[in-house]
Amino acid sequence: MIQIAVLKIKRSHFQYIDELLNLLPASTKKRFLKLDQKEDRLRSSAARLILKKLLVEEGYSDSVLEQVKIDKFGKPFIKGEINFNIAHSGKYVICALSHKSKVGVDIERIKKVKIDEFNIFLSKKEATEILKNKNPTYCYFELWTQKEAIGKANGKGLGDLLEDITIKNKTAICEKLKWHLEELNIDKKYISYIAFNK
Repeated sequence: MIQIAVLKIKRSHFQYIDELLNLLPASTKKRFLKLDQKEDRLRSSAARLILKKLLVEEGYSDSVLEQVKIDKFGKPFIKGEINFNIAHSGKYVICALSHKSKVGVDIERIKKVKIDEFNIFLSKKEATEILKNKNPTYCYFELWTQKEAIGKANGKGLGDLLEDITIKNKTAICEKLKWHLEELNIDKKYISYIAFNK
């Protein structure tokens, strides 16, 4: 079973940034304080505290965030059988947690983009299909969040995986592994997907 927690950030939450940061381990707080935007500090802090809540509910100790490490690809992890992933964009923070599956989640606020400027992220076939679509902007962000979720579930991020991800009918193949995709209907102005392998 995959647990998903979503937080909608409100303007009033910004007054609590310092308090939230003080609830984090010192090394995490130090890293988040280096983020330029206060919105990023708030989203990142809230995401870690949501993760902590889910992990404590699973039986982990109250100091579980001190066990979170960052791997060579920049993905946070905890030793053991638990898999988790965090995403945030705009007003939303999402955390997904699973014992059985590797999970990846992504969320993006839908906004106007010049799709032809993002061709480096798309195959020629994908770019053609997006530009032919009645709503190319939505189609672009749908594909982007799917690929991002798969890259995060895989553990390597998108970097070198972009061309190795093929998606058809809400399933994907990446590095010869099959991934399932589900849309998370959170807000009409956002698109979000979760990827998992079991």
